[in-house]
Amino acid sequence: MFSIIQSSQGFLSRFIRRQPARGSLIKDSIIGVLVFIALIGLVTQVISNYVTELHYQTVARHASKVSQAAGKYVSDKHDAYLCQLAPASCTTGTSTPLPQPFTAQTLIDAGYLDDGMGTTTVDRQVYRFGVRARTLSGSVKPSLEALMVTTGGDALDEGAVRRIAQLIDGMGGFISDPSLTELGGQADTAYGAELSWSLPVTPFGLTAELGHIAVAISGGVIGGLNKESDRLYRFSSDAHPEYNQMNTAIDMNSNNLNNAEQVNANEVNAARFVALESNGFFGWRNGNDIEAWLKWNNDKKRAELNAGINAEGDISSEKSVSAAADVSAGKLVIADQFLYQKTVVVSGDSCDAVTLGLTSISDTTGLIGHDSTGSILTCQSGA
Repeated sequence: MFSIIQSSQGFLSRFIRRQPARGSLIKDSIIGVLVFIALIGLVTQVISNYVTELHYQTVARHASKVSQAAGKYVSDKHDAYLCQLAPASCTTGTSTPLPQPFTAQTLIDAGYLDDGMGTTTVDRQVYRFGVRARTLSGSVKPSLEALMVTTGGDALDEGAVRRIAQLIDGMGGFISDPSLTELGGQADTAYGAELSWSLPVTPFGLTAELGHIAVAISGGVIGGLNKESDRLYRFSSDAHPEYNQMNTAIDMNSNNLNNAEQVNANEVNAARFVALESNGFFGWRNGNDIEAWLKWNNDKKRAELNAGINAEGDISSEKSVSAAADVSAGKLVIADQFLYQKTVVVSGDSCDAVTLGLTSISDTTGLIGHDSTGSILTCQSGA
């Protein structure tokens, strides 16, 4: 009996050892599923954040492009905007009023943006730009500032507008709830990324809407201090002819301009003289044709003009005045000393215009000459 019981215990012991640990497997499976779910959630969050960041970058790039075009537009129309916003400082006279505020469509119509650029952000927020004139301390002329804010469309959350402001090239900013601004915000105010700047929007003729972006366009950009075209190019740029244009007078500080092929100007004012090389000349041009010229004859040491002279004042010379043809006077011909006639005529000879080879007159009556003895002879009826 004892051996039977002992055998039974050994069998039961072996049976129990062969049974799987079912509770442990279930526990491990549950942990694995939870880890997998957590991993999926983490990956999903990473992908979502990546897609969101791409969206922010797209908005920032578009806003950067549009705001740069606006800066160029206001810069090119700097004087006109200054006259419009600060008439007392205007020196160029009145002109056609410019849009204030204006939109991205204005930039497209003026050629500063391509037609397909779009007038809104990806979130359908509309770009609006305002310009103001601000008096600077110690400066006689006001400075222009511009501000871009977006309106309408889908408002973004606080984190979104702040991140986009960081990504915008230049002075990116945002419009947010004043209560969320760390330094104590104000209503109707645009703030820069990391609260680097703040501007009230009302003086620009704009309105502030929460969850929208902004860009400050500095006076340096508008005034031309940072324009690419202010770095005068040595070579022509077909796409940007303004790169070869000066926007102000040049003071050469008593230095020369050398080797110029042509100088085209409305007026030339010289304090001392205008000098030409020996083979040069002054010309009067009609299109490509030289109608008249005045040049120096180095062989004869004299200036030669291939056209007539019509002077409202006197013409005088300290030496001789000679003419190959006639010399005419409306009234008197006055000589301080003598009138000398080289030609000797014979009394009774024909003195009509044809015989004498005269083309400027037909009636020769009254012509004066002298014979070989110096006696005065006059022409009467052609003889």
